[in-house]
Amino acid sequence: MNDQPEYLRITVSAHALQLLATANDRTVTPEQRADARTELCGYLSAIVERDLKAAACGDMRDPDNR
Repeated sequence: MNDQPEYLRITVSAHALQLLATANDRTVTPEQRADARTELCGYLSAIVERDLKAAACGDMRDPDNR
């Protein structure tokens, strides 16, 4: 039985946090918010895909140390 926790730990960069802030900032244009959301979604999707592939292959090293 696999005793690995059933969650993914996602470590995000300062850039990702800035994108999140911009995506929710009502002082920027709607286009800037949409661009930030699009970029953030791509960034998070890449992280999740990488971690899911690693988990499927049994590579559960700390993603910060890869």
